[in-house]
Amino acid sequence: MAAFGILSYEHRPLKRPRLGPPDVYPQDPKQKEDELTALNVKQGFNNQPAVTGDEHGSAKNVNFNPSKISSNFNNIITEKLRCNTFPDTGKRKPQVNQKDNFWLVTARSQSSINNWFTDLAGTKPLTQLAKKVPIFGKKEEVFGYLAKYTVPVMRAAWLIKMTCAYFAAIIETKVKKRHVIDPCIEWTQIITKYLWEQLQKVAEFYRQSSSQGCSSPLPTTPAEVETAMKQWEYNEKLAMFMFQDGMLDRHEFLTWVLECFEKIRPGEDELLKLLLPLMLQYSSEFVQSAYLSRRLAYFCTRRLALLLSDGSLGSVPGSHQAHVIAAQPGNPLPPTPAPQPAGGNHTQTPFTDFYLCSQHRPLVFGLSCMLQSIVLCCPSALVWHYSLMDSRNKTGSPLDLLPIAPSNLPMPGGNTVFTQQVRAKVREIEEQIKERGQAVEVRWSFDKCQETTAGFTIGRVLHTLEVLDSHSFEKSDFSNNLDSLYNRIFGSGQSKDGHEMSPDDDAVVTLLCEWAVSCKRSGRHRAMVVAKLLEKRQAEIEAERCGESEVVDEKGSVSSGSLSAATLPVFQDVLLQFLDTQAPMLMDPGNESERVEFSNLVLLFCELIRHDVFSHNIYMCTLISRGDLALDYHLPRPRSPSEEPTDDTDRKEQDPGGNGKLEEESASHECNQRLVVLYGVGKQRDEARHAIKKITKDILKVLNRKSTAETGEESQKRKRSKPEAFPTAEDIFAKFQHLSHFDQHQVTSQVSRNVLEQITSFALGMSYHLPLVQHIQFIFDLMEYSLNISGLIDFAIQLLNELSLVEAELLLKSSSLVGSYTTGLCLCIVAVLRRYHSCLILNPDQTAQVFDGLRIVVKHGVNPADCSSAERCILAYLYDLYTSCSHLKSKFGEIFSDFCSKVKNSIYCNIDPSDSNMLWDPEFMIDTIENPSAHNFSHSMAGKILNDNPANRYSFVCNVLMYVCVGHHDPERVNEIGILCAELTAYCRSLSAEWLGVLKALCCSSNNGNCGFNDLLCNVDVSDLSFHDSLATFVAILIARQCLLLEDLVRCVAIPSLLNAACSEQDSEPGARLTCRILLHLFKTPQRNPYKPSVAIRSSCDRHLLAASQNSIVVGAVFAVLKAVFMLGKGSKCFSLFSNQQLNYKCEESMRFIGILIWL
Repeated sequence: MAAFGILSYEHRPLKRPRLGPPDVYPQDPKQKEDELTALNVKQGFNNQPAVTGDEHGSAKNVNFNPSKISSNFNNIITEKLRCNTFPDTGKRKPQVNQKDNFWLVTARSQSSINNWFTDLAGTKPLTQLAKKVPIFGKKEEVFGYLAKYTVPVMRAAWLIKMTCAYFAAIIETKVKKRHVIDPCIEWTQIITKYLWEQLQKVAEFYRQSSSQGCSSPLPTTPAEVETAMKQWEYNEKLAMFMFQDGMLDRHEFLTWVLECFEKIRPGEDELLKLLLPLMLQYSSEFVQSAYLSRRLAYFCTRRLALLLSDGSLGSVPGSHQAHVIAAQPGNPLPPTPAPQPAGGNHTQTPFTDFYLCSQHRPLVFGLSCMLQSIVLCCPSALVWHYSLMDSRNKTGSPLDLLPIAPSNLPMPGGNTVFTQQVRAKVREIEEQIKERGQAVEVRWSFDKCQETTAGFTIGRVLHTLEVLDSHSFEKSDFSNNLDSLYNRIFGSGQSKDGHEMSPDDDAVVTLLCEWAVSCKRSGRHRAMVVAKLLEKRQAEIEAERCGESEVVDEKGSVSSGSLSAATLPVFQDVLLQFLDTQAPMLMDPGNESERVEFSNLVLLFCELIRHDVFSHNIYMCTLISRGDLALDYHLPRPRSPSEEPTDDTDRKEQDPGGNGKLEEESASHECNQRLVVLYGVGKQRDEARHAIKKITKDILKVLNRKSTAETGEESQKRKRSKPEAFPTAEDIFAKFQHLSHFDQHQVTSQVSRNVLEQITSFALGMSYHLPLVQHIQFIFDLMEYSLNISGLIDFAIQLLNELSLVEAELLLKSSSLVGSYTTGLCLCIVAVLRRYHSCLILNPDQTAQVFDGLRIVVKHGVNPADCSSAERCILAYLYDLYTSCSHLKSKFGEIFSDFCSKVKNSIYCNIDPSDSNMLWDPEFMIDTIENPSAHNFSHSMAGKILNDNPANRYSFVCNVLMYVCVGHHDPERVNEIGILCAELTAYCRSLSAEWLGVLKALCCSSNNGNCGFNDLLCNVDVSDLSFHDSLATFVAILIARQCLLLEDLVRCVAIPSLLNAACSEQDSEPGARLTCRILLHLFKTPQRNPYKPSVAIRSSCDRHLLAASQNSIVVGAVFAVLKAVFMLGKGSKCFSLFSNQQLNYKCEESMRFIGILIWL
C-alpha cells in the first residue's frame, strides 16, 4: 500500500485538511477573484495586500491609526463575550405540552408501556418517541423498566430528562408556587435509594451464605437475587453516565458510594468484591476531595489491616489456614516488596496466600490500588492531624491503622519498570506525608526548636492560644469554667523554684495580654479572664514561696530580699515590659482598630490593678524614676481618649489615668500623685480638679431635680421651689467624653454611690425621693463608656439587692409607682447584665446573687404568657442564667426547675407566621398608636382585648405598620410605638405570629398575596426606601424585647425573601432590599456613644437586649443567612433582569451585611 502512496487507516487524519493537495492554490467560496466586475474583466484580478509597499517586511515604518486598532480590538472582545454568553432563557422557557406529549402510566396501559420501552431500547428516533412519553406515579419505577429492557444509557438519560421537564412544567402551572428543588439533588436521592434497595437484596443473599468457607462454592442464586443483580449492574452504569453528564450532584453521590462501603460488615468479602469496581470507577473523583479521600483511606486501611491480622483471618469459619501469617521479629513486613514473578511461583511475602486465593486476591489489589491512588493524587488526606468535629475523622492519620507502608502494598502487573517507577513516586510522597504530619503534630515548630527551651515555650504559647479560642465563655459547667481554663493553661507549667517563675510563664503572660487587647478577638470579658487567671497564678506562686520561707524560718535564716520581693506583684516586670514594648498606641486618629485596642488596654490594666496583679503605685514610681513623666507643667492638660493621644508619652499619661482603683482609702494617694505628676502644684491642678467637680455637680443636679420620682408630702414641698436650669444628658455626655479614663472612673464612682445612697435611704423609709429610671440608665451609660465594667456590674447588683425593699416601701406609702418602678429599673439592670453576661459568670457568687435577686423581683406567681414586657425580659434572662451555669442548677434546681420549663415553652418556642386576611378597621387604637406617651391605659386590659378577637389583632397590626411605613418617620415616635407593641405582645402572645406574618408579607410581597395582610400591601409601597430604616428599628425593638426570636425571623422571613430574589424574580427585588436593610439593623454592632443622633434605637437598654439576641443566635441561622446573601449578590447572572443601579444597591447592601456577619 505504501507503493501506491495510500496511508493506512491508522495514520489517516480524522478530518480532511482545509488546504487541498500541494501546489494547488486554496479556493474559498465567494472569494473576490471570482467576482466578474467590469474592472476585473478588463484588467484582471489585482490583489491588494493590507500593507502595500512592504509585503514581506516588518512594516515598522507604516503609520497605523491607534484609535482604529483599539476600536477594532474592542469590537472583537465584545463579539467574543457575546458568543460566549448563554442567552437568557428565564422568560422564554420552551413550553411543554403536558396533555399531548405525556401520558400517565396505569395498570391498563401495560401493553403500551412494553411497546414504548421496546422502541426506546431499539433504534426508533427520539423525536417520534417524544410525542408520547410515559410518566410514572413513582419516579423510581422508571429504573426498573429501563433495566428490564436494557435501554442504552444515553437514551435512558433522555427519558429521565423528559420526566424532569414534565414535573417542572407541572410546578410552573400551579397557582401557589413552591420552592423548586434542584433536579440534580432530587434524582441523586432517587437513584441512590433505588440502588441501595437492590444492593440490600444482594447483600442479604451473601450474608446467608457467609457461613461457608471462601473455597466453597456459593449456593444457587434465587431468581429475585438475579433480578436485583441485573438491576444493580444496569442502573450502576446508568448512574455513571448521569454522573458524567452532570445530571447528579457529584458530592452527594460520592458520599453515598462511600457510605455503602462503610456499611459493609467485616467478613462480607463477596459483597466488598462486588462493590470494588464501583470504587475504582470513581477513584479519580474521590481524590479531588480531601474529606472524602480521608474517609475512604480509613476504610481501605481498616480492611487491609483486617486481612493482614492473624486473629481476624483465623476466626473466620471455614477460612483456609494458608492465610495465617506467622509473626516475624522486627518489622512485620519487609521495607520493600519482593519481586513478583510473572508465573505462579511468588516469593514468600505476607501477600502470598492472597495471591493464590481467588476470593481475596481482588480485594487486596483493589484496596491497595485505591489507597495508592490517594497517596499519589491527594496526600493531604493522609497527613496526621488533630481531631475535628467529625467523629469519622479521628486524631491521627489513616496510615496509622496499616502495619505496612502503601509503597509496600501489591500492585498488579508484576515487577515491571513502570511498577518500580510508581513505587518510587509513592515512597517519595510518603516521606512528604511524614514530614507534614510531624509538622502538624508539633504545630509547625522545627526540630531543633523542639529540643530547646524556646521550643517548649513556643509549643506552650500555641497551646494556650488554642485553649483560649476553644473555651466557651458564655456558659459555666464542670468541664468549662475558669478553674478548668486555668488548669489547661498553667497546669503543665511548674516553677523551677519558689522565688522564680517558669521561664515560659513570661511568654504565656504576654500572650494573655495580647489576647485581651487584640482587635482580632472580641469581648470585654477577656480583660477580666486574664486578670483572674493571673491572680490565681500569682496566688499559687506566692503560696509556694510562703511554703519555702517557712522552711527557711525553721533554719533561722531569712534574707531581706525575700521580704522586699513579697511587696512586688509577681508579674509586675512582665506587665511593665508589655506596656513599654507591645502595648497599642493611638497613632492614627481615624483608625478604629487602634482605638479599640487602646480601650482594651485600659480595661485590661484596670482589671489587673483591681485584682492586685499590677501595682499602679510602683508603676508610677518607675515612670518617675526613668524620667518618662518629666513634663513641662505649663503645657495644656493631657489629652482625653476622644482626642486621640498620638505618642508614647501621651499613652503613659493615659495609662496611670486609666488604671487607678477608686476605693476610698487607696484612691486618695493615687489621685494626688497623679495630679502632681501631670499638672504640678498650681493653677492647672486646681482647674483640673474644678472640671471634675463641675461635671459631677451637673450629674448630681440632674439626679436630684424636682421632676424625679417622689412620693408623699415631700414632693409637695419640692414643687414650691424655684425653677432652675438643668444641663441635658447630651451636654453632660459631651463634657464627660473629654475627661481621661481615670477622671471618668472617679466621676462615675462618686455618682453611683450617690444614687445608691438615695435608693437605700428610700428603702429604709428615711426619704421620699427616688431617682428616675432613665437617670440611672444614664449613669449606666457613663460607666460603660468609661470602661468601668467591674464597677458597673457591682453597681447593678447593689441596686438589684435593694429592689425588693424599695417595692415594699412603695406599697407602704401607697405610691402610684408600685409594680412599675422596680420592674422598669430591673429591666435596665438585666440589659446591662445581659450585655456583660460573660463577665458576670466569671464570678459564681455574683451570678447566684443576681439569679436570686431577679427571682425575687418577678416572684413565682408571674405567668410567662401574661406579664409585662419588662417581666418577660427578666424571665428570659433567668432562663438563660439557669441553663448556662451548672452551679445555679444545683443550688436553685428544686425551686426553679419546673418554672424553667414554663418559661421555655412560653418565650423560647418557635412560632410560624400568620397569613391573616380579615376585616380591617383603620380606626382601631389609632389614637394610641399616633401618640403612645399621651395615653395612660392598662396594657393587660388591651392585651386581653387583642387576645380575644383575631380581627382586632389584624387591625392593630395593620394600623401600626401603616403608621410606621406611611406615617411620619420620627425615630423617637418609632421607638415609642415599638415599646408599646412590645408591652401589648407580652400580654397577648398571639401577636407574635401576627408580627412575623406581616413582616413576611412585606419582605415576600412578590408571592401574589399568598402571605396575607392584603390591606396593608395595597397601601404600602415596599419599593419606597424612605421607611426601611424606621421599620427596621421597629423590628429590632420587638426582637430585643423577646416578642420575636431572631431565628424565627431568619427562618420565616429573611431566607424566603432572599431566595426569591436570588432566583431572578424581578418582582421580589423590593422585598429583598427591605430584608437586607432589616438584617443590617439587627446585626449591626451597638455604638459606644448612645447619644449620637444617628443611633436608631434610643434606649441603651434595648440596644443591649438586641446585642444579647445577636450573641444567642444559633450558628446554623447565621450560615443560612450568609449563604442566601451570597446567592443574592453572586453576580450579574442573578440580576440580569435588574438595572445597574438596582444591582449596585443590592450588592452594596449584601456586602455590608456579609461583613457584619463575618465580624460576628
